[in-house]
Amino acid sequence: MLGAFDSPDAWARDRVILTSEGEFALTRPIAGDECILKLDDKEVRRYDCRDSNAPRVLAKFKNVGNYPEILVIQESPKSRECRGGALYFAGVRKSGHRAEHAGSSKVQRVDFSERIPYCGGSVPQLKRLRDKVRMTLRDGWKGRGEAPILEERWSFGGRGLQKE
Repeated sequence: MLGAFDSPDAWARDRVILTSEGEFALTRPIAGDECILKLDDKEVRRYDCRDSNAPRVLAKFKNVGNYPEILVIQESPKSRECRGGALYFAGVRKSGHRAEHAGSSKVQRVDFSERIPYCGGSVPQLKRLRDKVRMTLRDGWKGRGEAPILEERWSFGGRGLQKE
């Protein structure tokens, strides 16, 4: 019997977020081990999700620094060991904005932060500041057998991902 997100149509339909630059979709191929993130039907990121359920957007913040929008995304491992999964930020750029990375001439529409390992605990606390979004993690852990996280703060904005 299929669950609500086992159907490829339901999976894709329920994982679309409207942004100022188009539809941001979290999709997964019917066969394969990769989740695909798309902006206006163009792939912007792909990652291994063979042991995960659908990732989800926790929050969307508008007009943060130079970004029209910043999304906070959380992976969702199938394992019962974690209540939540790794987190990352996605800064949606204005159409046609060139990547600021050295040597890149490619038009890049989404800037992704590095993955922040998180295996659950309290729900991440998110706060919009003038030029960045701050995330506070409490009472969790990075993974099985790792020391607990009492409190960690991360921020994402024009200077990328920073641990505070």
